[in-house]
Amino acid sequence: MERDVERYVRKKVEKMGGLCMKWVSPGKIGVPDRIVLMPGGWQCFVEFKDEDYQPTKLQLYWQDRLRDLGFNATILRGLDEARFFIAYIRDEVLPDEVYTT
Repeated sequence: MERDVERYVRKKVEKMGGLCMKWVSPGKIGVPDRIVLMPGGWQCFVEFKDEDYQPTKLQLYWQDRLRDLGFNATILRGLDEARFFIAYIRDEVLPDEVYTT
C-alpha cells in the first residue's frame, strides 16, 4: 500500500539522518506527498503511488515544474522503487562521514 511505502522511506531517511517531511500546500492540488532533505543539502520532492496507480495530470505537472526549477522530484511506485531510492541516497548522496546505516 502507498502508506506502507511512504512509512518505509520516512523511516530509512530518518535513520540516515535526514528529514522526510509531509508537504501540504494549500491551494496547490497535486503537489508531491513529501520533501526529503538529507545531510549535505540534497533534497527531493517525492510522490508516492501504489504500483497499480498512475499519477494524475496535476501530479505530473508539479513533478515537471519542480524539475524545471532545478529541484529533484520523483514518483515512487511500490516498495521496489522505494528500496532503489533509498539505496541511491545511501550510495550516491550521503557524504561518507554522514553514512550511519
